[in-house]
Amino acid sequence: MLIKVRIDGRYADEELRSLYTWLRQEPEIRRNVELDLATEGPLEGKMGDGLDLITLAVTGTLAFPAFIHTIANWRHNRRREYQVTVEIGDKKVVVPDADKDLILKIVEEFDGSN
Repeated sequence: MLIKVRIDGRYADEELRSLYTWLRQEPEIRRNVELDLATEGPLEGKMGDGLDLITLAVTGTLAFPAFIHTIANWRHNRRREYQVTVEIGDKKVVVPDADKDLILKIVEEFDGSN
């Protein structure tokens, strides 16, 4: 399963790197996910080749719950305003703030996708 994570907001590149670091520190993700910072080129309304997303190629069954848990913990520790977009295939969930109920929306939306 391929997961794409985007962050929008004033400090998007910095926040994307921060999330990437948190994900790399999670043992289950290190064991069962190919993790990469990537760019898909300039998006509409953006200039340059900044980092656009994190890609996670998930190979283990426990990696998806570890991913959700890690994002929830990371979001809880952030103070800046931004939104996180998670894509799996043709499904996309936008999480506009750190509300844990919205993190659960990711799990509900993608239930059965993994």
